Amino acid sequence: MRKVLMECDNLFGPKQVIQLAHDQLVMLDGLRKNTRGRDNSRLLDIEVQFADLLSWLYQDSGNHHNAQYWLSRALDLTHTAGDAGTVAFVLARKSQLAGQFDDGAEAVEVAEAARREVSAKTRSAVVAATYSAHGYALCREKTSSLRAYDQAHQLLRDAELEEVTWYGQFLSPAYIEIQRAHSLTIFEEYDQAAKSFQTAIDTLPNSYYRDRGVYLARKALAHAAAMTAAQGDKEEHAVMAGRSGLEALAIGVETHSGRIQSELAQLERRLEGRHGLPAVNEFKDALNSVRSITAGRESTSHADRE
Repeated sequence: MRKVLMECDNLFGPKQVIQLAHDQLVMLDGLRKNTRGRDNSRLLDIEVQFADLLSWLYQDSGNHHNAQYWLSRALDLTHTAGDAGTVAFVLARKSQLAGQFDDGAEAVEVAEAARREVSAKTRSAVVAATYSAHGYALCREKTSSLRAYDQAHQLLRDAELEEVTWYGQFLSPAYIEIQRAHSLTIFEEYDQAAKSFQTAIDTLPNSYYRDRGVYLARKALAHAAAMTAAQGDKEEHAVMAGRSGLEALAIGVETHSGRIQSELAQLERRLEGRHGLPAVNEFKDALNSVRSITAGRESTSHADRE
């Protein structure tokens, strides 16, 4: 069931999945409290998975409070289960969440705590190293950040196959490079970041539809920032910002991803005053059109409730 919900999330976004995931979690919690022994342990492990999934769904929706709540719930459950690998993974996810909301110090601290829980040759250790790298970037510690990304690649190459397979399935060299590209924008290396985003996007599996939209939006932001910073050809960057933004917008409309919407709002601000280029104008017109349609639906929904 969790796998099906994750696939639905990747294709259609979190709003379609949150209630179903919550209902499953409530059912699992009730079942677990009436079992003992091996059955209890198995249900506890599944409950952790659903709590992590709920946190992720709220994170993608832009609901920081609920994302924190369910990730903390997952961490409580992992401590009860006593599995170090799962504890480390959930701690790494807390690092990712802190990084998304620009708390670099928290991201580094929690990621390092995750790495202390497990062997360096585990999937959890790789995830933690990756998220600590972005935390260092947010702290403006460039050398530490780039070193951590290199270490994450080395750890991934050396990682041993683990019996537990539900977490960290997204890990790949491309995923690490996506995160590095995001960090490069913090160091104002926008031109290189845009190139790195595109290289990594080209290798994403088709099933990572919603994430592709997030990365396209970040790539568009990198192009827009490179244009402002005079890194490379300004007109080319502007065109690529508009085109990538338009692609991301189409995915954002289908998946209702809060992360995509947030990135595109930043892109719009970056492109203020940039008129005359068809790609930029097309993106702005499409964004305004989507907002008008959304506002109309919300107005109609409100009127129906009155």
